[in-house]
Amino acid sequence: MANAYGYSKISKITPEVFKEPVAVWEKDDGSVEVIEEVCFEIVWVEAEGALYEVTLLKGETLDQVAGRYRVGGYTDDRCTFAKELAA
Repeated sequence: MANAYGYSKISKITPEVFKEPVAVWEKDDGSVEVIEEVCFEIVWVEAEGALYEVTLLKGETLDQVAGRYRVGGYTDDRCTFAKELAA
């Protein structure tokens, strides 16, 4: 149930770290080696049947952002809608 400001009640918070290659090198034998990767950190928030994405601002950690939503208990303006969840 939304609060007085229209934000949704959070049911689950999932911090995620993933890497994507930005530079690869193809060896003579045809295999590929990743030379450089970029690391992404995102906090996923499930609230009232929807999934939201919260990206970190410069200087923030996953624990700080996840903690913010654990304490607050509701989504806010930093939560970007990602998709509807199956019922």
